[in-house]
Formats: sequence, C-alpha cells, structure tokens
Amino acid sequence: MLTVAPLLLVPVAGYAALAIGLGGGLDDPFAASRLSAPLFQIPSRFGEPWPVSPTDLVLGAGLVFVFLELIRGFDDRMLAATHHVLSVMLLLVCLAAMIFKPAFDTSAFLLLTFMVLLVTVTTVSVTLVEGRHA
Repeated sequence: MLTVAPLLLVPVAGYAALAIGLGGGLDDPFAASRLSAPLFQIPSRFGEPWPVSPTDLVLGAGLVFVFLELIRGFDDRMLAATHHVLSVMLLLVCLAAMIFKPAFDTSAFLLLTFMVLLVTVTTVSVTLVEGRHA
C-alpha cells in the first residue's frame, strides 16, 4: 500500500509536524509567523544574507517529491487507479486543512496544495492518454 501512496504526502506530513512542533499547534493563529521565522541564513555575494525558514525547506522538499512523483509510473492499472484516488484524497485533506485550521492558512501551504493539485491532474491525464494509446 505504501508503494501506491502519493509521494507528496511526505512534505504535507512534514508541514503538519512543523505546525504542531514549531507553530504551537494546528489551531494557533500565530503559527504562520513562527513557521516563516528564519532557521538559519546563507551568506550572499551581494551583502544581504538569505534567511531560510522551515516552510522554505518544506517547499524545497515538495519540489523534489513533485519530480519523483512525475517520473514514477505504474504498470498495473489497478495500482494507478488506487494512486489517483489517494492523490485526490490528499488534495481534499489539504484543502480542508487550509479552510479549517489556522496553521495551514499560509502561502507556503497554499503552494504545497497547488503542487498536490498539479501532480494529481498530471498523473491522471498521463494515465488517460496512455490508456488511449494502449
């Protein structure tokens, strides 16, 4: 079952863990400011250091998982269908979290949700196109 799970579940769960641990809980209205606070800084050639926050790290991981999700394929149509259902469920959970929990009402989580949407639509589209050509 884990082989069929959407890979973007990892950064979404990572964001939730950060929201609980660093943000003060899922219902904390100030979680967004805590999650966007810099963890460390990277020196820049142009003088100003580049601050890196926990949400920056989650978004970076999300992009890696988008790439991995898009190159992953399923030989079995039943596994592909199960993957699509789980991807849609993850998208619905992300949308519900954004609506009902203040810690998820952030630009970073919106971008993560958009990644889930794009991967869901793309993988379903690729499967449909492959089915026509089979």
